[in-house]
Amino acid sequence: MKRLRLDSNALHCDCEILWLADLLKSYARSGNAQAAATCEYPRRIQGRSVAAITPEELDCERPRITSEPQDADVTLGNTVFFTCRAEGNPKPEIIWLRNNRRRAHPSLCAAHGPSRPLPGLVLVSEAGQHGRDGYPRPG
Repeated sequence: MKRLRLDSNALHCDCEILWLADLLKSYARSGNAQAAATCEYPRRIQGRSVAAITPEELDCERPRITSEPQDADVTLGNTVFFTCRAEGNPKPEIIWLRNNRRRAHPSLCAAHGPSRPLPGLVLVSEAGQHGRDGYPRPG
């Protein structure tokens, strides 16, 4: 890419736009591409280059787990409940993992949300190590 111009867009500069700020900074360092993007909102940073904003001035907070799932032993055919809560700005999305891969049935997670118990009927195919990770929600 040689040129990226987003300066005619009314960009809302919040924590979820920091990935773009990092990208624009890398373009500026490399000198291989021109990029322009300007914040429209919030008003206190209106007119500033997206590349110049920092997480501190946007009050961004890295995700942190406030309630971790507990280990559970369960027998075949029974239901197990896991609860995980996280805080941060932006609000973190909790990803449930099985054997270090995204859970095979993400609809179970979505239906119950990140801060409610995650029910799951334990099947032979579901056996293994389960866990979670917290990520900022994509923008």
